Amino acid sequence: MNTVTLTENQKMWLKHLDAIEKFDGTLKQYAAAHNLVFQDIYSWKSQLRQKGVIAPAPQPPRKSKPSFAKVQQLQSHGSSNFQFRLGNMSITSDAFPDPNWLATFVKGVRLSQ
Repeated sequence: MNTVTLTENQKMWLKHLDAIEKFDGTLKQYAAAHNLVFQDIYSWKSQLRQKGVIAPAPQPPRKSKPSFAKVQQLQSHGSSNFQFRLGNMSITSDAFPDPNWLATFVKGVRLSQ
């Protein structure tokens, strides 16, 4: 088992970092309440992370490359002017939807799959 020896100062900061996770307030409020320098919190967190004492920072999800779909303009059937099909989902509307809404919808469908 790989153990890490911590100095008393490192142990103190580790306790502060644990307490910050449970603190019901902002980081600045915690620092002020405990007479700590705000930037020192980040510095010690980084040092303890490098030492392997605390978990690495979570990585943001990677953005996937945009994908494109073939668009076909179909003859209008009745009063419907817009029909959108994605897999087994279909939207029919009297008017073309707002492009931002449509992009959000498509993104939401892909995330749910």
